[in-house]
Amino acid sequence: MYYTSMDLDIDRIVIQLDELLEVRWFSIEKLQQMVDTGELNMD
Repeated sequence: MYYTSMDLDIDRIVIQLDELLEVRWFSIEKLQQMVDTGELNMD
């Protein structure tokens, strides 16, 4: 997982798809909600 606090233009990001299983964009609030509900396991 990568986290950035920068204001990024997602349309300009180049991703190496062969090295990833999934790409998702969400806010820090959504990240906390995912951890709280067990949707994202941080262990």
